[in-house]
Amino acid sequence: MVAESWFRSLWKIPQRYEGGSERLQIGVLAFEVASLMSKLVHLWRCLSHKKVSRWREDITTCVGVKKLVSEDQDYIGHLICVEMIETITHVAKSVARLVTKCNDPDLKSFELVFTKLVQTGADPYGWIPPSKKMDRKVKKMERFISVNATLYQEMEVLLDLEQTLRRMKNSETEPENLLEFQKKVMWKQHEVKNLREMSLWNRTYDYTIHLTARSIFTVFGRIKDVFGIEQNVDDGDSRVTDSDSMYRSLSVSALMQA
Repeated sequence: MVAESWFRSLWKIPQRYEGGSERLQIGVLAFEVASLMSKLVHLWRCLSHKKVSRWREDITTCVGVKKLVSEDQDYIGHLICVEMIETITHVAKSVARLVTKCNDPDLKSFELVFTKLVQTGADPYGWIPPSKKMDRKVKKMERFISVNATLYQEMEVLLDLEQTLRRMKNSETEPENLLEFQKKVMWKQHEVKNLREMSLWNRTYDYTIHLTARSIFTVFGRIKDVFGIEQNVDDGDSRVTDSDSMYRSLSVSALMQA
């Protein structure tokens, strides 16, 4: 079954050899990475000046928020900050699991560097770009997210078509109908192949993680600016002793175990 073997080959994580060194491509993990990028894009949009001004106004004036959550504006700000910190930490942990397949030694040390960023605000590799550059990176991630979503849908369609083709070959289908359906499957295979070329699927770990790591650093920096977080050297205590001021002074242990 040519169609069946072609589809199964899609799910193998491809490898590319450049300059004599192995450079792994993301492959099927593209869907997981696209999900992480989606979280980063959402956070960045929520932290825009317009959005921040709006939810600060809502905290101050919205009667529903005061009745359902709290009348303490600092406490509501604390809840928002904690939720964002938990999200960015989840994304950072997921990326840290992928960096082992990168070639770039700087990327391999992502987890350590991110911890230093949380502790001291240090950015040794200059991963935090200016806001305008980050906006361009966000648009790039949005394109990848969109293409990857389409790729996933079309791969599902292709799988259904190939299963139908197998059933037709095992039945007494008219040769003309079988040939016509085979052409349809081949066209869909070509479409999926083109989508793979446009998506994260064929991007290397180095390229993908570099884009994601820089975005994580930038989003965390924006969270820090919006909520006034101060980096403290980790004292080994993962507990947050003062919940009212947690978003202003957050230890790395509390952050990584949020």
